Amino acid sequence: TNKGVSHFDGKQWKTYTSDDGLSYNIVDALAIAPDGTLWVGTGGFGVSRFDGNTWTTFGTDSGVADGIVNSITVAPDGTVWIGTGSGASRFDGNKWETFTTAEGLARNTIETIAVTPNGAVWFGFGSDRGGFGETGGGATRLDGGEFPTYTAQDGLADDRVNSISVGPDGAIWFGTGYGGSC
Repeated sequence: TNKGVSHFDGKQWKTYTSDDGLSYNIVDALAIAPDGTLWVGTGGFGVSRFDGNTWTTFGTDSGVADGIVNSITVAPDGTVWIGTGSGASRFDGNKWETFTTAEGLARNTIETIAVTPNGAVWFGFGSDRGGFGETGGGATRLDGGEFPTYTAQDGLADDRVNSISVGPDGAIWFGTGYGGSC
């Protein structure tokens, strides 16, 4: 949306915009932390955190990889992960750390991120912004400091990974440009 973020409490709607403290009105990603904090990824000015009263914004000057945020996920321990066109950034509650191809990611354009119950982080690489550049890259897993990457050659349906979800049984599902993989 380009009109902020809306909340429905079961009875009424409330919309928050940059006038309320949201960093930017184009919203591309949302996630809710275990403590109820809302994380909002914007299409130009990083990520905003809303605790129910106050908005706090984190941009590239705070250590976020890029102002355009494609995806957000929050791990069970509260660690926030965001995917951008310039890598992934992790917020531990105090500081941001960025991961790129230099650290082991297959690509810097991250479409989706998922965290497993044991803390492994999966990154899916879709198409570059606008879909006109390099596509694909498969999925990379960060687990114990290693970054193995899996592609169609390993069994993924396609190298363009648009979504990742972890099932209650621990199975990891990958939505791709040409179907799903598990």
